[in-house]
Amino acid sequence: MISSRPGTTDLTETLLAGKGISLDAQTDNGWSALFFAVDKGDVASAELLLRAGADPHLNDTNGLTVLDVAIANGHTAVYQLLRKHIQRAVIEGKVLDSSLCAQTPDTMPVELVQTPEVMLQRQEVKHLVKKSREKAEKALNRFDPKWPVLMRAIAGERTEAVSPLLQTVMNIDRQNENGESALIMAVIKNNTKVVSLLVKAGASLDIQDKYGYSALMWAKNEEIVSLLLQAGANTDLQNKWGDSLLMMAAREGKTAIVSNLVKAGAALDLQNERGESVLMMAVSWWWDNPFIFPLLLKAGANTDLQNEARPIV
Repeated sequence: MISSRPGTTDLTETLLAGKGISLDAQTDNGWSALFFAVDKGDVASAELLLRAGADPHLNDTNGLTVLDVAIANGHTAVYQLLRKHIQRAVIEGKVLDSSLCAQTPDTMPVELVQTPEVMLQRQEVKHLVKKSREKAEKALNRFDPKWPVLMRAIAGERTEAVSPLLQTVMNIDRQNENGESALIMAVIKNNTKVVSLLVKAGASLDIQDKYGYSALMWAKNEEIVSLLLQAGANTDLQNKWGDSLLMMAAREGKTAIVSNLVKAGAALDLQNERGESVLMMAVSWWWDNPFIFPLLLKAGANTDLQNEARPIV
């Protein structure tokens, strides 16, 4: 199994150079290295894996594909990359004639109608996005019965149960086997109401999971980011690979979140394990979002930092 996470492109390259490595080896939940790269928006690692022959058509145990994961997480750049590689329709591991995709739904084999490959080739992008989000939401609603009761309520979207539980739970910061706290779970579920309840109840804002992600680093929308920032969440925590939220937001083209973090005083010159700064990421993804680089430059980001390869300018 290859571990593919943000900031680990060099590791991915090293592993790809090895012999006898299965690019499509899957974990117990059916995730291959490509799933992990896509989940975290790591375009560089995803592209390396795809070029080396990683299969983008695999399903995990919940029936999700890497395309579903990219759509559910809002990783636009990864989604566009995957679209270039998903060119065939597969049923039970057998590649079917792509001409089938030109048929109408009433003449096409029923197994093919709802596959991502067919929906992409038929330009049914809106329908694909809707189906992917529905599948991802269903998968997210599954939880481990061994988790703390508060976390189970949040994962199961039992919002009405959270307030009563907060009156009785002794430790609202208990973590599961992944290091996730109730607050992190609420942020992952994108549940602003529960995040607000937990913050008011005194939940620790800066707990990090086993990969080094805090609640703020998991935030997907501006409202939750603002709520956590106002509560005093640390803007400069770095994950296991040295990425800060500012770096991740810049890489994913989230201008509003970058702007909010800059206004909150987030450190502009942190570097990850590869020596990359947020300004370097903004330059690398200029084609995807040209507005972040000048924003960071105006805020005073250091242009003289160097990564493993070269200076910014």
